[in-house]
Amino acid sequence: MGLLHNGAMARIAIVGAGAIGSVLAALLQSTEQHELILCTRRPLPHLHVDTPEGSIDIRYTNLTSPSQADPSIGSWWPPRLTMLLVPAHGSNISAGLVLPSR
Repeated sequence: MGLLHNGAMARIAIVGAGAIGSVLAALLQSTEQHELILCTRRPLPHLHVDTPEGSIDIRYTNLTSPSQADPSIGSWWPPRLTMLLVPAHGSNISAGLVLPSR
């Protein structure tokens, strides 16, 4: 696995930045090895997570619409790994971000 243009090991998309998605983003951020993309229903201007080891300000690109995931818009899509962390009733809405369009 080669490094990305910014020195990151992997580009990872987290679909659903609720409690579990935010903690996972904080853990990934703490390694300082990955580029994060958070896919949310509404804009998320800032994400800060407090852990027993200290506070983590998460650096990320925020997508709020499947149309923003178009590869022609940015070289940062597609990610190497996508984690779908939404409740079952939200999975149809999120599918546009993780499934290729037809």
